[in-house]
Amino acid sequence: MAFIPVKSLMTTLELQFLHPQPRVILTNKMQIMSLHEKLGHLLVFLEECEKKENICEEMEGVTKKIREVSAKAEDYIEAELLEDRLTDTALQRLVEGVEELMIQITRNTNHLVNNSNPPSRGVGGSSQGTSMVGHSEELEKVMSQLLRDGCRPRQVIAMVGMGGVGKTTFAKTIYEDSIIKSRFDLLAWTTISHEYNKRQALLDLCRCIMPMEGGDLQLQLHRILSGKRYLIIVDNIWETEAWDDIQMCFPDNNNRSRILLTTRDRRIALHATSPGEYCHEMRFLNSSEGWDLFNQKFFDKEFLKNEFETIGRNIVKKCDGLPLAIVVLAGLLSNIKESIDEWEVVEATIINNLDEQVSTIFSLSYNNLPSHLKGCLLYLGVFHKDCDIPIKKLIRLWIAEGFVGTMSPSKRLEEVGRDYLQDLIDRSLIMVQRRRFDGKIKTCKMHDTLHELCTSKAKIDENLLYLETKGSSDRFRRFIGLGDRRWLSLKVAIPAFHLVINSGKCRSILCFNLAVNCDREWYLLANSLKKLRVLDLSKINFALGMPPDITDLVFLRYLAIASSNVLNCIPLRKNWNLQTLVVAEDDNGACRLPPGIWDLPQLRVHNGSVFQNPKC
Repeated sequence: MAFIPVKSLMTTLELQFLHPQPRVILTNKMQIMSLHEKLGHLLVFLEECEKKENICEEMEGVTKKIREVSAKAEDYIEAELLEDRLTDTALQRLVEGVEELMIQITRNTNHLVNNSNPPSRGVGGSSQGTSMVGHSEELEKVMSQLLRDGCRPRQVIAMVGMGGVGKTTFAKTIYEDSIIKSRFDLLAWTTISHEYNKRQALLDLCRCIMPMEGGDLQLQLHRILSGKRYLIIVDNIWETEAWDDIQMCFPDNNNRSRILLTTRDRRIALHATSPGEYCHEMRFLNSSEGWDLFNQKFFDKEFLKNEFETIGRNIVKKCDGLPLAIVVLAGLLSNIKESIDEWEVVEATIINNLDEQVSTIFSLSYNNLPSHLKGCLLYLGVFHKDCDIPIKKLIRLWIAEGFVGTMSPSKRLEEVGRDYLQDLIDRSLIMVQRRRFDGKIKTCKMHDTLHELCTSKAKIDENLLYLETKGSSDRFRRFIGLGDRRWLSLKVAIPAFHLVINSGKCRSILCFNLAVNCDREWYLLANSLKKLRVLDLSKINFALGMPPDITDLVFLRYLAIASSNVLNCIPLRKNWNLQTLVVAEDDNGACRLPPGIWDLPQLRVHNGSVFQNPKC
C-alpha cells in the first residue's frame, strides 16, 4: 500500500517543518508546503487506483515507485535530523527530486488531478448499531429455557454456527435483555477466541461482577458465584479442553444458574451440554430477513426503490442469508455515490460461495475506503483477535501514526479521529462493544473473521505487520527479522520475555501482556529503533530498567509505560514530537514527571486525559 508511506511523509513534514513551533525553521517554507500539497494529490490518485478491479502492470509500477520514493525521502529526512545536520540546501534538493518524480508520474499516467477534494459520502449510513434481525422463534425458545423455574441444576445452552452467522449478536441480545437482567443475580461475559487464555477469561468475568483484587482469580470468581443465580456467556469457544477448564470456575448452586456458549464446532456444543439440554444451530436468514437487515444501514429508505432495490435484493440474495456479509455490503453501498453502475459492479463481484464470499466483500469494502481510512483499518491488526479495543487509545495511536490529519484548524485531532472511527462503524467494519454512561463509545471490536482478513492483508499483502507470539526465556535464542515491516505486535506470554530484532524500518511496537506475572527481566536487543513513533510497554514492569536499545527515541509520538520510574531512562527532553504520554500510577498513587516535560511543544495527552500544555 503506497498510502502509508505517502501519508507518513506528509505527517513528518507537518510535524518537523509546518508546525506552529517547528523543529527546523526553513528559509523557503513554501517549497515544503508545495510538496505537502502534491503528496495530497498523490493520495487521491492512489485512492482511485485501488478502487479499480484490474490495475495494469504500468500502474502497479507507478504505485510501487511512489511508495519507494516516499519511504526513501522520509528515511533521509529523519536520518539527517538524528545527526542534526539537515541543511536548507540538502532539503531543497530532496524536495526538487521528489517533485520531479511527481511530474514524470503525472506526464506518464495522465491520471493525477490538481483538485484533491475527497470523494463525497454517498447516501449515508446509519450511525446506530445493527440490531438482530430474524431468529424471533429461536430467541423465544432460548429465553424460555434460560428463565424456566422447573430446572434447578446449572444448565448449559449452546449456539452453533459458522463465523458471521450471528451467534454473538444473538447472545448479546439475550445478555442485554431487561427481563434477563431482572431474573439473574449476576451476569458476566467472556470471549475465549482461538487461542485460549484462562487468565484473560477470568479477568473478563471478574470485571463484570466485582472490583478487581489481587490473588487467585479462579478462587475469587468461584466464591462470588457461589450461592448466586448467575448467567455466564462464554463466546466463541474453539476447543473442548478450553471448556473443560473454564467451566470448573462455575459452581452448580442448584438455583437455576445458566451458561450460554457460542461456538463454530458442533462437537464442542454437544460435549458441553448435557442430555436433554438445548444445542441450537443458528440458521441463515431468509430473503425477507436479509433485506430487512440490509435496510438498517440506510437513512433514506425511499432511496432503496426502483433499480436500486432490484440490485440490492439481488446482492442480498447472493449473500445466502449470512448476516456478516449482508451488513458489510450494506455498509459499503451506503457510503458510495448514488450510481447504478457502481452498484452493478458490486453485484457482479459477489460470488455464490460462502467460503470466499466474506473475503471478497472485505476486499470490496477496503478498496472503496478513502485513503485515510485504509491505514486506520489495517492498524487494527496490531490488536489481538477478540480483544476489546479502547477507542481513546486507538485514536491516539492513529494520530501518532499520522493517519489523522493535523492541518485542520476547525477540529481537534481527537474529534477527527472519532469521525474516522464512526465512519468505519457505519461501514460495519468495526463493532461498538461497550458504551460509557453518557452513551459515548468506550470500546470497539472487529468480528474475528474480519480481523483475520485485516491481519492477513496487513501482514502478507501490504508487508506492514509482524505478529510475535513466542519470545524466548534465553536472551539470544529468539531472533526475528522485520525487513521493511513498520508495525511489531508482541504477545508476551512468558514472565521473562527476550527478543532480538533486526529492523531499521520499525515505527510501532505494542506489547500485550498475557503472562501471569511479567515483572522479571525483559530483554530487547535491536540494531536500530531510533525511528519509532509508537512504543507501548504499559503492561511490562521492568525489574532491571528499560532495555538500552529503546531509550534514545527522538521521533517518538506515543509512549505508554507502566511506571514513571522508567522515565528516568528516557531523555524526554529530546522527544520534540511526543504527543501522548501514558504512565500508570506509582505505588504512592502519584505519577512523578521528569523536569522539562512541559517544554515539549506537542505533548497533549497524559494518563488518558487531554490537557492544555501550559507552554502552548
